[in-house]
Amino acid sequence: MGVFGIDLAFTPYAPFTKDRETLQKALDIVQTRASTTFGMDPERKARIENNVATTQQQADAAGGGGANQSVGSSGAAAQLAQLEANMMAGFEALERDEQGYASVNGLFAIIGAMRQLPGRKSLVLFSEGVAIPPAVHRLFLGVIDAANRANVSIYTMDAAGLRTDSEQAKI
Repeated sequence: MGVFGIDLAFTPYAPFTKDRETLQKALDIVQTRASTTFGMDPERKARIENNVATTQQQADAAGGGGANQSVGSSGAAAQLAQLEANMMAGFEALERDEQGYASVNGLFAIIGAMRQLPGRKSLVLFSEGVAIPPAVHRLFLGVIDAANRANVSIYTMDAAGLRTDSEQAKI
């Protein structure tokens, strides 16, 4: 068994070994680590969305909203607030893609190493969720194919515990 971290980097906490003490130490280290989170701070995101709504209301109340608004007017402020919200949405999509690539590439690395071992192999993936955005979906199918060819079964465990709502529904 081995203990590895797949995050923004691939981190081996314990190499493949049968030594229980080494594995327990690695699991203790992983247990205390915080996972890297992608995405914008939810409070900041709410402030930006609130700013968009507020400035748009002010522009509407002032009778503006046209493209000929001068800089500093409520219509221009609304356009700038919307621009910031659009940039935020674009960057969040980029971050989801990067998180997906990091997860998929880490799984490829582990499966590739396990391929050399004879017989059936198991991989237990503890994760708070694996993001598989559309840009990464084709590569994820490649992970499934590589695992099948290497005779590796992947078992997943939600490290965040039992949830009542799907994280995929939020995307």
